[in-house]
Amino acid sequence: MWVRMSAPGGSAAQPPPAQANPPPYYPYPPYYYYPPPPPPVIACPRCGASNYYGMERCHACSKYLRGEKHSTVGGILVLIIGIIEMAIGIFITAILGESTASSFGAACMVTFLVVGILAIAGGVAAIKKTSYAMAIIGGVCTCFSVIGILGLVLIIVSKDDFE
Repeated sequence: MWVRMSAPGGSAAQPPPAQANPPPYYPYPPYYYYPPPPPPVIACPRCGASNYYGMERCHACSKYLRGEKHSTVGGILVLIIGIIEMAIGIFITAILGESTASSFGAACMVTFLVVGILAIAGGVAAIKKTSYAMAIIGGVCTCFSVIGILGLVLIIVSKDDFE
């Protein structure tokens, strides 16, 4: 409501001039009007095909896109059994002491130490996913126990995870 007031010079006050091009009316904030960003894309480690983020397997070669944990768990199991084998070898060495009169005891000691070292190396290779062959050798060295067999099976199942 405009009130007539006398302005200097004797003329009545006028309403402010209307804008030539008023800004457009947007009922929502501006970010509602932009299209959503495209979904992120990840490349398959085996074949290089583009896959949408969140997919479980590659659409081209069916490889798991997110690394499976089988090789890591298998490597940990093989590593634990390898440490136990090393401890058995060291224990036999401590029992025999300086005398190696028993050739059977010496053979057991050397066998457990060598097999334990190979198992530890295989467990580390399985955890790091560097050498599938070394991981298999380490798993075979632990086959005297159920835990070692389980570790070997997990490593065999996860062949595709290795470099």
